Amino acid sequence: MKGKRAPNQFETRPAALVYLSHALDDLSLLIFAAEDWVRSSTLLEFTDDVEKQVRTLKALIDDYVEHSKDIRPGGDSDIEFVVTTSVAGVQKALNSIAALRNRAMPDFSAEAEELRKLRSGELKP
Repeated sequence: MKGKRAPNQFETRPAALVYLSHALDDLSLLIFAAEDWVRSSTLLEFTDDVEKQVRTLKALIDDYVEHSKDIRPGGDSDIEFVVTTSVAGVQKALNSIAALRNRAMPDFSAEAEELRKLRSGELKP
């Protein structure tokens, strides 16, 4: 990478970027485990809302990537590789979500909510 950096790059990174990265890591775990803590009746809505936010964040990053001098010919090849690989990975994941949606999978959220109510005693058999 360009420029001089300390052996431990976390020592030279702006603290806000380190904290934001940690926050996204923690949110990633919550999203991955959402099936365990989000009501089944709202899981699809939650998934759609998270997807919209991810697409918004990706668009923001895409805009900065487009205007970055470090990922253009003659720029830092290491940074270029990391950025283009990461952006491509995000796009691949978003494309996979779209493919799942196009399969027209059945929605069992109403049945799941009914089962939850039966188990909790809110609904009599």
